[in-house]
Amino acid sequence: MVTILAPEFKIVHLSTSHGGGAGIAARRLNHSLRSVGVDSIFVALSHKEFKLNEGEIEIKRSIISRIFSAISTKFSKLFQKKTYFTFISYASLNFRNLESFGGPENTIFHIHNWFNLVSFVTIKKLLKKKYRIVFTLHDQRLFTGGCHYSLDCEEFTSSCDKCPLLPYPINRVTKTLLLSQKKLISKYQNQITIIAPSKWILKLLNKSQVLKFSNSYMIPNVHNKMLSKIVLKNYDQPSEKSDLKIGIASVDRFSPLKGGDLVEKIQHVIVEAGIQVKLLYLSDYFQTKLNPESFWSSIDYLLVLSRADNSPNVIHEAKSFGVPVVGNKLGGIAELLDPDFDFLVANSEVRAYEIQRYLEDLFFSADFNERLLNMKDRFNEYVSHSIEGHLDYYEFMIQGSE
Repeated sequence: MVTILAPEFKIVHLSTSHGGGAGIAARRLNHSLRSVGVDSIFVALSHKEFKLNEGEIEIKRSIISRIFSAISTKFSKLFQKKTYFTFISYASLNFRNLESFGGPENTIFHIHNWFNLVSFVTIKKLLKKKYRIVFTLHDQRLFTGGCHYSLDCEEFTSSCDKCPLLPYPINRVTKTLLLSQKKLISKYQNQITIIAPSKWILKLLNKSQVLKFSNSYMIPNVHNKMLSKIVLKNYDQPSEKSDLKIGIASVDRFSPLKGGDLVEKIQHVIVEAGIQVKLLYLSDYFQTKLNPESFWSSIDYLLVLSRADNSPNVIHEAKSFGVPVVGNKLGGIAELLDPDFDFLVANSEVRAYEIQRYLEDLFFSADFNERLLNMKDRFNEYVSHSIEGHLDYYEFMIQGSE
């Protein structure tokens, strides 16, 4: 990475957890910013598997805080069927905690995920005290009435009135939530910057009632592993084909939002028809304490069949290991895939035989390594301006307030 002379400001990255899409992206951005001299820290709730790196802080909660967080989590899970919902967020960090990180003249809070970490009331207090805030949209939550992905619903473009995905009377709450977010973003528009990691979510926010007039920009997620260390492999046609190994990297392998039911259908066809394809799950590697990197070295392809997704870290991960991706043509997935190296499918057209034929043709093609190198170059170009882009907008926010 090119060395950058960083301007004088402090970035505080806030994420509920160190894992998941938002947590991983935030940690990578924090690490990359620190590597070019930026005063940057990552803050998340403590967890037994959270091993602190340099420039990272964990928040240890009191018993009372844990109880209220558990209540808000259970309440949200009551309505998580087709998609995830968040209505209330307990503030594990209050305004005084956040104020201790630095004053508003040079401190920017970069929020990636605030559920049970900070509340909207706390965010409002920060803005009232002239702090600048950056939101990275790892999902749609900031511009909806509570859902993380709206799927086929477009009520967020108007009022989120009587949410069709929720039962009565909870479906009346979404309108109030949307209105309160709209008022806050509008009132403090000059102190708020919105980062969209994909063109897909940028298009949606520009249609939304909450963010359509916001200061919003598309910057891809940072990936620390630039694709320069890909090892070319021998993909010559063997005398006897072994099973193609397809990886599933969803944390919740049964989630309908992540296409868990579609994966089950494919697994059923594979077993019944005796197709030479084996499915491997990253979640199994975590549960058995195996090194997750051995998952990536074990698979030939990554399967991503989410019904909605923004800029999945697992695709970035697959690219860094030189693993082709079979991806659903939805959300921000398509813009991460390379037409000469990856395979796009539609939910209604997920056929195990079709996928197997395509993948075998690619896997055993004579020009596989050439395609791999071309993919590496194109993907590096896609993400290369991420750090520079973040720095530009941080600096712009600081200078704009002087």
